[in-house]
Amino acid sequence: MGVSLERIEKNRINGHKGGRPKGSKAAKTLEKEKTLEAFKQRVFRASSRLFTSQFQSAIGVTFVYRIDRLGKNKEIEKHILVEDPKEIETALNQIEAGENGGDNGYYYISVKEPDVRASSVLLDRAYGKPTESIEHSGRDGRPMIIKLD
Repeated sequence: MGVSLERIEKNRINGHKGGRPKGSKAAKTLEKEKTLEAFKQRVFRASSRLFTSQFQSAIGVTFVYRIDRLGKNKEIEKHILVEDPKEIETALNQIEAGENGGDNGYYYISVKEPDVRASSVLLDRAYGKPTESIEHSGRDGRPMIIKLD
């Protein structure tokens, strides 16, 4: 599919006019800038939630699970994530008091380890990225010799 003669003529006429005015932007560039600005605004509006999420990843996350014993002989164990604050409080109290367990089920705590990358990103944002040194040496650790001709 080639360029139409009509398009070629428009380009020729535009070329005689001097092309796009200096400092003006192409429609495609303007559209990209508009899209980028909309994206930035969306991120800005969600920045508190995004920060909290990344912060949680950086320090690790703790979950409380309840084990329900099911079946005639309570032989089936079902792991259920506890989300109700009152039940979480009950679970922690039972665990602390040593009353966890019994025929009906019990609670346990699971931890997702901290994400070191999330910590690094947060620290870099807050304090700036640390400077990195690069050591240059020649063969066998000897000084490099640079000859300029």
